[in-house]
Amino acid sequence: MDAREEELKCPVCVETFSDPVRLPCGHNFCQTCIQVVWNMDDPKTSREGPLFCPECQILLPPDLELVINSGLQRKVQDVFARAPSLEESSQMSPSVIMCDQCIGNTEVAVKSCLTCDASLTYGNISLVF
Repeated sequence: MDAREEELKCPVCVETFSDPVRLPCGHNFCQTCIQVVWNMDDPKTSREGPLFCPECQILLPPDLELVINSGLQRKVQDVFARAPSLEESSQMSPSVIMCDQCIGNTEVAVKSCLTCDASLTYGNISLVF
């Protein structure tokens, strides 16, 4: 992976961004990842108390609204659009991982959960995350 593609990775999950959000300090994270970091103690509660950027530790406003970074999201989509097709990639590399939730027309997984080991497409990420 080249340096340009490397900057399309979330510093929390170290995977390609999924619904990237940009914090006021300029750091980007997957929307799900930053929500998990901020709700680490109890994911059932809403965010309360001070919020910090996991990268630079800057204090963020408690009423911060997370907005999708559409520019970064387009870059991620462009990289996937240029990626080889499933047939080409399975011939090129044995490390292609297929989605565990797809039935029938199986697609290449884009994220894997480190807790339950599920591998999913963007469309199925909400099943685990």
